Amino acid sequence: MWIREYLHFYQQVSINRQNIIPNLIGSNRRSKYGVVGSNINLASRIESYTVGGEILISGNTLEEVSSIVKIVQQKSVKIKGFPEAINIYQLGGISGKYNLFLPVKSELFVDLLEAVPIQFAVIEGKEISQELMSGSLVKVSTNSAEVKSNYLVDVMSNLQINLLNRTFPGKKIDYIYGKVTGQKDDRSGFYIHFTSLSPEVEKMLKTWVKASS
Repeated sequence: MWIREYLHFYQQVSINRQNIIPNLIGSNRRSKYGVVGSNINLASRIESYTVGGEILISGNTLEEVSSIVKIVQQKSVKIKGFPEAINIYQLGGISGKYNLFLPVKSELFVDLLEAVPIQFAVIEGKEISQELMSGSLVKVSTNSAEVKSNYLVDVMSNLQINLLNRTFPGKKIDYIYGKVTGQKDDRSGFYIHFTSLSPEVEKMLKTWVKASS
């Protein structure tokens, strides 16, 4: 079964079970065998909503395998190129004769001894917004954080984040990147999952978690 293979080797995956058109694409001088169509685009768009270690499936996929899959979360998202919001589902595993389940991940957030000031910008497609917003990291885990900010960002937005210089005196730190996974109930900020970290920042996060535990 096609889902079974994804449960063995995965980082972030999306599955959309619909008809596609495979064919040779190009000219006599240069061509490749590929697939095209809106269903391919939909699978790609769904994949953009994943964070590390997730498998997301479309409603069409769920209809075919609903009797044996475990769904751990449902999201309604507005996807570029599609007129209406669609539901996507986070796969937790498949039962029956396969009996394969993804490991359950729990985030252990710790309060930072001192809030870490940041600036961030929203990434739209391949473009980074010129509007810089400010906030601070107030809680962290090794791969996520709680951000306090007066600027609320849409869930699933991708962010480019700059730790302000006084966090690392005298050092130039590469940008880090994250995806907004939720907003605080009191609208005082939001949660992010880091999608790209430099080794230096990754090491610092572990130090902060250890110091604050």
